[in-house]
Amino acid sequence: REEFGLPADAFVLVYLGKMVKVEPLLFAAWLEILHHAPNTVLWLIDHPKGSARRNIGRIVADVGLSDRVIFCPFVPRTEENFRRLRVANASLDAVVWGSHTTAVDALYANLPLVTCAGRCLEPV
Repeated sequence: REEFGLPADAFVLVYLGKMVKVEPLLFAAWLEILHHAPNTVLWLIDHPKGSARRNIGRIVADVGLSDRVIFCPFVPRTEENFRRLRVANASLDAVVWGSHTTAVDALYANLPLVTCAGRCLEPV
């Protein structure tokens, strides 16, 4: 964990997908988890083509959780993401859109996947 800048004793929730898939209500739920689980951090990807880090930085600063959200650089290599998944405690699903490959990678790495029951991405 030290190699990735993660606290050794924290419970690490990870989402390695694109933040554009994370609806505001879902992100609010993730922040609510952080509020109620003091030794938990949220680990996200800093995608180079997006503004998620800046926008999320403002949101978490407003609610006093800046020190509980950690970003890692985007890497296109699956092997590196598997290394990351192996040091986390649970992976989060982008419920409305679904995490697809990211979720499969988490499960392949024997990481529990936290999601919600429901129907999404239905054919038109």
